[in-house]
Amino acid sequence: YQRRVHGGVAASNAFGLLLTMLLLGYGLVELPRRILRHCNLARLLLFYEYKATALYWDADKVPDWSDLVNEVNHINTLIPNGSPQRPHIDEILRFIELFRHSRTMPAPVPCHLPAHKDLEVDEKALVELNRKVKTTIQEIQRTQHMWDQHRARYYFLEAVVKATTNTGVRRIEYRPPALTPVGRQLEALQWLYWTKLRKWLFVMAGSVCAVLSAGVFWSEVIVPIAPHISLVALLTARLRSSPWLLQTVVFCTVGYIAFCAIWALFQLNIAGTFRLVPHHSHPMSLCFTATMLCRLMLPMCFNFLMIADLLVPRPFAEAHVSFSRALGNMDTVSLLGQWYNKWFMATLLTVMTVCTLCNMYSRLLRLCSLDSFCNSPNTIETAEEGRQLLRQHRTHQPCPDPNYPLNHSQDMLIMPPL
Repeated sequence: YQRRVHGGVAASNAFGLLLTMLLLGYGLVELPRRILRHCNLARLLLFYEYKATALYWDADKVPDWSDLVNEVNHINTLIPNGSPQRPHIDEILRFIELFRHSRTMPAPVPCHLPAHKDLEVDEKALVELNRKVKTTIQEIQRTQHMWDQHRARYYFLEAVVKATTNTGVRRIEYRPPALTPVGRQLEALQWLYWTKLRKWLFVMAGSVCAVLSAGVFWSEVIVPIAPHISLVALLTARLRSSPWLLQTVVFCTVGYIAFCAIWALFQLNIAGTFRLVPHHSHPMSLCFTATMLCRLMLPMCFNFLMIADLLVPRPFAEAHVSFSRALGNMDTVSLLGQWYNKWFMATLLTVMTVCTLCNMYSRLLRLCSLDSFCNSPNTIETAEEGRQLLRQHRTHQPCPDPNYPLNHSQDMLIMPPL
C-alpha cells in the first residue's frame, strides 16, 4: 500500500514538474524581454496597431447577432399565447431588446425562415436557446470589451508619444485639462513618469529580471551534475545561520519562479479558448487556470528544494524541511525518480529556454504557414490597416476609460427556472 501511495505522489509530482518546466522555460526568457520591449513606446505603439486588426474582426459579431435574433423571433412565432413556455420566450425577447439598446447593437436584418406551425417548442428547446443566447451575448461582450480597452490604451500611448516631442506642454493631452490644483499636479506627475522615468524604470526592472532568470536557469541545469554549486544552493547554505536573510532569499526565489510560470500560463491563448479577459472571462477559462494554479503549487516547492539541494536524504532536509519530511524521497520510483526529476527536467528546461530565446515557435508557425498565430508585428500592411481602423473609430465612437468601473448587472441572462 505504501508503495502505491509513493507511486501516486511521484506520478502527480512528475506531471506537475513537466508543466512547470514547460511554462518556466517560456517565462524566464519572455518576461525580461517583454519588459525591455515596453521601454520603446514607438515599438509598443506599432504592436498595438498590428493587433488592432485581429481584435476588430473578432469584435465584429453583427452577423452572428442578427442570426440569433432572427432565430429567437422565429421561435417566438411558434409559441402561442397562453402556452406554459410563453413567459420564458418573453423574458428572452425582453433581455435581447435591453441588451441591444444598452450596447447600441444594430437592428437585425429580417430573414424569412421556413415556417413549421406544427412544431412544438418544449422546455428542452428553450433551454438550448437560453444557452445559445448566453454564449453569444457573452462572446459579444468579451470581444467588444477587448476592442474598447485596446483602443483606449492605443490612444493614450499615442498621446504619450506626442507629449515626448512637445516640450511646451507638461501634460499628456489625453483628456480635458484638470481644473483643480491637485489634478494639475497629478497630470504633471503622470507626464513626468511616462516621458522621463518610465523608460529607465523598465530598463532596470528588465535587467533585474534578466539576472534573476540567468541565476534560476543556471541553478536548474546544474542540478543533475552538481546541485551543491547552484546559486540557490550556495545562498541557502551560506545564510542558514541568518533566518531572516534565508527567508528573504527563499521568498524571492520561489516568488520569481512562480511568477514566471504563472505569467506564462496567463499568456496561454489557444484559439481564444483559455484567454483571460477582465470581467468577461469564460467559466471554462477560469476553471482551467484555477486548476493549473493548484496543480503547480507543490511541484514548484519540490523544484525549489531540488535546486537548493534540500531534498532527502540530506541531513538538513530531514531535520528542518517539513516538505521533505511529509512527502519523503521522490527518487524511490525507478521510472519517475532521479532520472526524470533531474536529468529529463533539466534537459526539457534547456530546450524550452533556447527555443524561446531564438523565437523557434514563431519560425515553425511561419514554416507551417500559420502566420495568424504569431504575435510579432512582422507585416507593415497589417499594422497600417490597424492604424487606419483605430483612427477611423476615434471619430466614430467615444474612447472608453480603461479605469472606469464596468456595470455587470446585465452581463448574464437570468432566466426563470424551466
